[in-house]
Amino acid sequence: MSTRSTVHFVDEYDEVIVYVHHDGYLTGRGEQLLRFVERLQGLRDSRLSEASGTAAKFVAFMFEEYQKDLGPASKDFEGNPRPERDPLETISIRIMGGDPGDIEFRYFVRGEAITYQKVTWTESGSKFSREEPVTRWFMKRWQKGLD
Repeated sequence: MSTRSTVHFVDEYDEVIVYVHHDGYLTGRGEQLLRFVERLQGLRDSRLSEASGTAAKFVAFMFEEYQKDLGPASKDFEGNPRPERDPLETISIRIMGGDPGDIEFRYFVRGEAITYQKVTWTESGSKFSREEPVTRWFMKRWQKGLD
């Protein structure tokens, strides 16, 4: 089963939401967002303060990662070779106007700061945990079960 999530890129004027159908848990999307922000910090023109540009770069970053996964030597979860496909067929992401009703995690990227919320769905709607930071230090503690 997939762990769905959204990533909200937020600046002073705008919010752009990217929905991703899989790997939404902290060791998946959280780790990916850390790698993404670290990579942008290394660019001459990172513009992390602009929500729409940062969201577009994130989609490009994901596309690049998917292409690596679909390389000639890639295998599926059972170890079988994956068939050759156009990488655009494999990207299960959407630009959204709001959170869909199936996400388990919601991430926020505000400049260099990354936070997340766990989402619980009930008959009466959604419930969001308080925002927690996603940092290298936090990820190490979380993986060890300290948080």
